[in-house]
Amino acid sequence: MNCNEARRYISPYLDSELDATTIYEISRHLEACPDCARLFAAEEALERAMTGRMRRPDGDEDRVFRRVLEQVLAPPRRRRRMPAWSLLPALAAASALVALSLYLRPRPPELLVMASKDHAQYLRGELRFEVTGGGLGPVRGFLRDQAIAEGDALAVPPEWRVTGARLCRFRGLRLGYVMLERGSTAVSLILVGAEEARALPDALGAAAERRCFELPGGRGLVRRSAGGLRAAFGDVDSGFLEELAGGGR
Repeated sequence: MNCNEARRYISPYLDSELDATTIYEISRHLEACPDCARLFAAEEALERAMTGRMRRPDGDEDRVFRRVLEQVLAPPRRRRRMPAWSLLPALAAASALVALSLYLRPRPPELLVMASKDHAQYLRGELRFEVTGGGLGPVRGFLRDQAIAEGDALAVPPEWRVTGARLCRFRGLRLGYVMLERGSTAVSLILVGAEEARALPDALGAAAERRCFELPGGRGLVRRSAGGLRAAFGDVDSGFLEELAGGGR
């Protein structure tokens, strides 16, 4: 990918709206091109500054948005017919509030976006694993051989089974990818070792840790574990994702 191609995607890249392959290609380009890396960093800093100016100190945007929207769209107390044109300001205000709420809502971490894309590929039968079957033991051995020590601490509830494991690439780093299943339900788990976790951006740190993100096909979260980071994604309860991604913190 050259500079012109990378810069064309600067906005969707920062908004995590691209597929995992394109994100990976842009990340590789940024590692090799200082000019583009500075441009992307400056654009991201500008977005963060704008968000910081607009965000309330208590961070409770959802509650404020719902309260204001209820007031804007509440029916008038007097029982009289309202001309259609009189509703336009209220509708415009409601649209602006929706847009503002979406803008202030934190973007899912890129690692989680990649997990959701790979998860969808698995459900379509398009994702291949380097280790399949055999349960947790072979998967731990495979991850250990690949110097992903985080796999040693992996624990799986009895009703779930490990169906496969593979290596995946993210921003030039080698990460472990493990698939769990229970009946027709699947959960993707990405394991990040301590060294790789230190090399990843702050977007995977404290801000992302406090939220469970809704993405196409399910929900996911990123959590610090005893030996690094874990990202879990699937169409399951967030409490179960917490259990998987906690990793004995």
